[in-house]
Amino acid sequence: CEITGDVMFYGRGAGRYPTAGAVVADIAAVLSGAAAAEKDQIFDRADTLVSPFENVKFKYYIRLSGVSATEAEETLRELLGEVERVAGSPDGVCEFICGTATLDELEKIKPSLGSVEAVLRILE
Repeated sequence: CEITGDVMFYGRGAGRYPTAGAVVADIAAVLSGAAAAEKDQIFDRADTLVSPFENVKFKYYIRLSGVSATEAEETLRELLGEVERVAGSPDGVCEFICGTATLDELEKIKPSLGSVEAVLRILE
């Protein structure tokens, strides 16, 4: 991670996947307060429920080919609101950063976009 950089655990053990699983389980136990040695909660528990992933709205990077960039931009603007065209796209390809939508909403509009080469969620 950004804070620690690369971290390596080595020595006798069950292998990389079981070791990684054990480290994650230990971290979860400490954060939840379930670890016997942990006397103080590190984090407060929220009283709110976790929102289902299907309800979460993301911005998207969308790459299209074989379509007019101007027409595609207009269509995306109508369907998703804000749209920013990515400069320097290769010939025959248009790339956009689009407004927020759920995954289901995006799947419904994809057929109207033409040849979709790539769709990436942008986490902010």
